[in-house]
Amino acid sequence: MQKLLCGLEYIHDKKFMHRNLNPGCIFFDKNSELKIANFEHARMMRAGYVPSQVKA
Repeated sequence: MQKLLCGLEYIHDKKFMHRNLNPGCIFFDKNSELKIANFEHARMMRAGYVPSQVKA
């Protein structure tokens, strides 16, 4: 879980939102490193973006 959160923090620091994160987008490579995939719905955050409440 910690690796996933670090990955999301990295993506957000680069001003991107994944927008379709689900279990099918999370993989492990041959070295057991977590990978986040499927960025087809990703969007770049605009300057001054303030996140709204997440919809469940």
